[in-house]
Amino acid sequence: SVTRGTLMPVAEVWQDREIRFDAPISQLALRAGEVPIDAAGNVEDTKGNSGELGTLTVSNLRLTWVCRKQARVNLSIGWACVVSIDLRDAQSQLHGKRQAMYVMTKFNTSRFEFVFATDDESLFASVQAVYRAYDTSRLFRDLKLRGAIIKSQRLLLLPGEIMVNRVAGVWNLSSDQGNLGTFFLTNVRLVWHADAAESFNVSIPYMQMKSTSIRDSKFGAALVVEVMKRCGGYVLGFRMDPAEHMKTVFKELSSMHAIYSREPIFGVDVNVQQGRQRHLDPRADSAADDERFEQRTCRER
Repeated sequence: SVTRGTLMPVAEVWQDREIRFDAPISQLALRAGEVPIDAAGNVEDTKGNSGELGTLTVSNLRLTWVCRKQARVNLSIGWACVVSIDLRDAQSQLHGKRQAMYVMTKFNTSRFEFVFATDDESLFASVQAVYRAYDTSRLFRDLKLRGAIIKSQRLLLLPGEIMVNRVAGVWNLSSDQGNLGTFFLTNVRLVWHADAAESFNVSIPYMQMKSTSIRDSKFGAALVVEVMKRCGGYVLGFRMDPAEHMKTVFKELSSMHAIYSREPIFGVDVNVQQGRQRHLDPRADSAADDERFEQRTCRER
């Protein structure tokens, strides 16, 4: 028999994991959990659209550039695709020889280089700071096996992460004999670790869960978590006694996932000074802004 919860996958988050060219303008709109952090409206896409000004917007998931004259000419660059960001001189048709931002990326099997030039060079500091914050907070978004996430039987919480429940006596059914361990449910993920070996663990963000169910296995009824294909497509089984206890944990897991789905937490912890954050229509013009950008560093995972 199979008991399925109301667990629905979080609406696919492609914004940080893909590069899209000339996308429908609707795809540049902020998705749930996406936060605009900085923007400037006098930015030239020096390499791809030389001589054309547009709005470069920095969010916690991606960079977008929209041509001022034609909004259908645009870019969406997910942070997960970024390999490096460098500042060096470039020849701009609009700005002459000046410092420009080189963004090296990789998406699927292709590599792309983007070059942006602007009078508002403080924007470059914003881009670099947000990318660092994204890069040091991947445990919020990526499944992790055998990570350094447990110390003295305690889960090392991420910045802003809230412990919801600790469940002892949870068997991981990945081996023939099973391994006894502990669940941690938080506001962003489900974590399991073996009691006998803390390094034998798995961290599963809610955003990577495809489905959960209670179904029969050779060990009896088991709580089964299926992970999104992009994170490996793993199917993980766990068992707890008695069965009613497992159903209670299953319901709690489904509830936490539902809350997360409505308001995803991506973990890109960036703080801006008041007045620096601007909510711009990607097609609108914007004056240069010389206020300083300040980033609160994420703790390394």
